[in-house]
Amino acid sequence: MTYLAEQVGYKGYEGVNLQYGMLAQKIAEVLNVPLPPIRLTLLADFVERDTQSNAQWQIVMKPEFAAALEDVGWV
Repeated sequence: MTYLAEQVGYKGYEGVNLQYGMLAQKIAEVLNVPLPPIRLTLLADFVERDTQSNAQWQIVMKPEFAAALEDVGWV
């Protein structure tokens, strides 16, 4: 998220976390599915830092979410 924040001009990762959390909440509402305690886990999985030579946590988009983005023509 730090990398994404830098790319869009945010000062820190918090703003990106907020945006993705709000997106996950809206998707859960539309799909009428329960929202997990950590909203972003609806859309992505987390890789803990220092587990795959990564200095920071990594966010990996779930294949189902990636496919949905393609289906609606967003990517």
